[in-house]
Amino acid sequence: FQVIGAVTINNGVGDGVAGSSTNISAQTSSFGGNFTVKAANGDDFVQFHGGITSKAITLDLGDGFSQIEFFSATDIFGNLSISTGGGDDFISVVSTLNVTGMVTIKTNAVNDSVAWDSPSTITGAVAIQTGQGAVEQIVADLRNATWQPAEPVGAGSEYWAELDVTRHASALTFGDSLVHASLIVAA
Repeated sequence: FQVIGAVTINNGVGDGVAGSSTNISAQTSSFGGNFTVKAANGDDFVQFHGGITSKAITLDLGDGFSQIEFFSATDIFGNLSISTGGGDDFISVVSTLNVTGMVTIKTNAVNDSVAWDSPSTITGAVAIQTGQGAVEQIVADLRNATWQPAEPVGAGSEYWAELDVTRHASALTFGDSLVHASLIVAA
């Protein structure tokens, strides 16, 4: 699938209940210009399958749950910009994502997730902002948590904390240094 110029998909006005789904699933897709998806309120899904090349990709989704997934190798010869409104959002990169420009990801709810699980090359700046103060609140909650010692698997000291029924944390230290920390949030 090949488009020489720009592509804009405008998924309507939305009513806060109905959403949209954009699925690019050809074996290979090439966009010679900018590829843009705009969506209004409602749950929105954008998925990229097959090899993708594009000059730039802009995803501007409204309020409501948003799920954006890059399932296959994607090469962007410009900027990647993702913006979502209120509502829990999930952004996942599970295959190589190479960007010759900037990557900007901005989400606007507390329970947002950005999972980047593949090797990628980005030659420009990267700015990821999730939620409105969500990270600061989690850090404050971790500082105020009651940490319990746990048996470490190897050397060092391990601790765990239950912040509430949906958030559990663990930390591994060696001497005065933090070796590893994790926070698990159940849906």
